Amino acid sequence: MSRKKAAMRIGMLSVILTLAASCVIRSQQAYKPADNSRYDLPYASGVPGAEFLKLDAHWPNGAKDLPVLVYIHGGGWSASDKSEMNSWAQRMSDRGYVVFNVNYRLAPKYQFPIQVNDCLGAIAWIQEHAEEYGGNASRIGITGGSAGGHLIAMVSTAWNDPHFSPTGYEGKNFSLKVSAQVPFFGVFDFNQPGLMAATNIPSKFLGGSKKKAPDNYQLASPINYVSKDSPPTLLVVGKLDPIYSQTRLYYQALKDTGVPVELKTYPLQTHGFDINFKGKASNDAFNRMMTFFDQHLK
Repeated sequence: MSRKKAAMRIGMLSVILTLAASCVIRSQQAYKPADNSRYDLPYASGVPGAEFLKLDAHWPNGAKDLPVLVYIHGGGWSASDKSEMNSWAQRMSDRGYVVFNVNYRLAPKYQFPIQVNDCLGAIAWIQEHAEEYGGNASRIGITGGSAGGHLIAMVSTAWNDPHFSPTGYEGKNFSLKVSAQVPFFGVFDFNQPGLMAATNIPSKFLGGSKKKAPDNYQLASPINYVSKDSPPTLLVVGKLDPIYSQTRLYYQALKDTGVPVELKTYPLQTHGFDINFKGKASNDAFNRMMTFFDQHLK
């Protein structure tokens, strides 16, 4: 590959990972709204950047004892917002779920492990309040794309690691059992970053280069927390995704450990294809995800 082509590819990767959720489609309401919605519910307070610690709730009419789904947005850990996938989250609710769409503090101002802690704090809040919206917090599924795919994998498997503590629930008893996870095109091993190593995306999130912050590169890699207790997993990725290899690595680690895992690859799709809400691949991925959640949560 020529230097020019390599530079172009690296530049494109950087743009894709940080701005995928801000493409032309943005947050168009592609489908009918949820029956009920509440926006910007604070899940933690009293910390710097608390204005980011909010989530949205969507639930169908007559909701009672329904399973809960959590969505965590992407954006390279440094951009985007829960509103970008508002239509997706409401569409999930329409399938018979109480859905919570989560924000978290962003890099580089707030660096690892804050994003993981924030998502754990949101889950802790959801466990306390899901019943108010007709949800049953003992049946939780979790999904997200790109940086969100990474964060859900961390939440699902590293929640009890002593390096992490739920924002707003520090020092309190906290336990979590995720019934199923569906990461879209996530990052799962920062020690094998591939093309991503040529960008500043990991260093902005992890507090410096691998040489400067080697422990963070280890601690932030979901692949290091895979165990027989990891939840059933559906992995979704486009074959043209510049970080496609990350999903393959995670798939193999889960499979080798005996975790129930499925991999769906879309040959002609790249990073962030899910946000094309009316695209054939996006629709197929959505339906596969919901079928997977139905199998494990209902």
